[in-house]
Amino acid sequence: MFITSSFASIVLIFCTVCVFAQGTNTSPVEYEDIIVLKSGVSFSGIIFEQVPNKIYKIRLHDGTILEFEAYLVEIISRQPRVILPPLQQKEKTSTPTPPSTISQVSTIYPNADKAIPLKPLWFTIGPNINAGYSTSLSFSNYSNMNLGSGYMYGFGGSVSCGFKVGEKSYVWGSVSGDMGRMASVSVDQSYIVNSNINEYRIGVGMSNKVQNYFMIWSLGYSFGERWDDEVSDIYGKIRPQGYFTDRFASITWGVVMPIDKRIAGSVSTNINGLFETLNIALKLGLVYTPNLENL
Repeated sequence: MFITSSFASIVLIFCTVCVFAQGTNTSPVEYEDIIVLKSGVSFSGIIFEQVPNKIYKIRLHDGTILEFEAYLVEIISRQPRVILPPLQQKEKTSTPTPPSTISQVSTIYPNADKAIPLKPLWFTIGPNINAGYSTSLSFSNYSNMNLGSGYMYGFGGSVSCGFKVGEKSYVWGSVSGDMGRMASVSVDQSYIVNSNINEYRIGVGMSNKVQNYFMIWSLGYSFGERWDDEVSDIYGKIRPQGYFTDRFASITWGVVMPIDKRIAGSVSTNINGLFETLNIALKLGLVYTPNLENL
């Protein structure tokens, strides 16, 4: 009888422990978000705002808010939060407090930017078509180029490469070229000259992002080649074919307008003084930029 009562008591205690253990396991599981940078540094908390391929904002468990640009992030995941025992929590809090801004990440974690550059490269390449107008300033040095004004048109291409220098600013160098045709009327309107013109430019420029657009400016140097067709004026005088070269400073400004993640449209105006004339050309083009979405 005593053995039976003791066994019943043991069974009752065991059942009570099991019920208590089940009750403690029914508490809800707490989740946290993990952001892992491409450098391997990770941060845990709750992501409260995100713009895909742009930025991610996370609130750490101590209330600190961090903002990361998308190109810095390697992995984003959500998993059950691990609650450390009090002793381990105390040891964990002895580590440096995470930075409150993205600019401080590379200060406290100097290797956080080793996987990719902190300053995204500006790289563009693409074709363009152009149409413009020219008017003579002086023609004393070119007896066979006594031209007044005319229209020009053609096509070309350009390549530029640079790097980020500010939050939304880039500097770059460029190489471009245009092949075109121009029909010009002489000052006394006695003849019309049709000319083929090739222009090559090198320059340095700067762009600034305004919302989703990029305003661009460039200063450079132009090198030109010109082939004039043979022409007869109204007086019967024959002006032979001619070949001329010249070089002059040029100024370009315009806007780059993203179309999708890698393709953008461009509108720009170029001014130079090749061949003793003031040349103003409007250029329309397409620009391919591999990392346009990260600029």
